[in-house]
Amino acid sequence: MKLIDFHIHPRPNNSYEDMKEYTLNCIEKGIEQIGFLEHGPRISPKRKGRLTTIENCNSFIERVDRLKMEFENIIGIYSGVELDFSTELKFVKWNEDLIFNSNFDFITGSVHGKYTKDYQIYIQSNIEMAKNWPVDIIGHLHIPQNYAEWTDYYRDLFGICVENNKLIEINTRVDRVWTEDIINFIVEMASEYPDLRFITGSDAHKSSAVGDGIAQFFANDYELSVSIPEMGEE
Repeated sequence: MKLIDFHIHPRPNNSYEDMKEYTLNCIEKGIEQIGFLEHGPRISPKRKGRLTTIENCNSFIERVDRLKMEFENIIGIYSGVELDFSTELKFVKWNEDLIFNSNFDFITGSVHGKYTKDYQIYIQSNIEMAKNWPVDIIGHLHIPQNYAEWTDYYRDLFGICVENNKLIEINTRVDRVWTEDIINFIVEMASEYPDLRFITGSDAHKSSAVGDGIAQFFANDYELSVSIPEMGEE
């Protein structure tokens, strides 16, 4: 199985040089499929999105396309955007404009900010996003230690993801990585959904962090289907 890191923020500047450094580190670590992405419009006024205009999006995609050509047949490279979930219509329209006027390989949707303060709101937001948003990946799904209490919600989410062909991200960043008991719980639940697919991402914000936790996850050979989105497959 190929090692995948589909959640890489090429900081500090999203420049071609930044992306190339990240790519070389991924190759050194044995990562075979990578997804560069940056945040679109942010729901928190304290945070600033980096892909908020069509011009920014297209420039980002062009830099990733240059990398694809330079590293062709060496590593699979894809361009994406990470969108914040929101129920605010003006915000939703902004996201839609970016999606439909840019040619990203994949779209990740993540629940941030005010929607994370209450877990019921958080998990329902993920369900809503999987059901109605044109995203390919449900980003860094958080599973709490009282996961068993939310089983019915996970069943809803997994069923919708299968129906709408969405992947669920397993985020391996140290402060987001699932514990062993949570992974075993997810493996057991996923067995009820043979077509459910997952994807791994390190959520790296510096080049030295790319691939963190990815090899360790794959080494455990969990019975989960891990792949990249169909829209990004070569």
